[in-house]
Amino acid sequence: MDDAPRPLGVERVETGDARVDGVLGRLADLDEVPVAEHQGVYEEAHEGLRAVLAALDVAQGPPPPSAR
Repeated sequence: MDDAPRPLGVERVETGDARVDGVLGRLADLDEVPVAEHQGVYEEAHEGLRAVLAALDVAQGPPPPSAR
């Protein structure tokens, strides 16, 4: 029985946002990264996605005042 790690073969679909696609592309490289470095890649991806979300919040501005 072959116990060697194998790629999962998960198909990645482009999101249309180059920033998000770049982060997801880095995750797709995990098959080529030693397991000991996976945590760093996941942390980098998490921070990258948080930065994209924060940029979207800034771009949209503050929420409108609520109507009373």
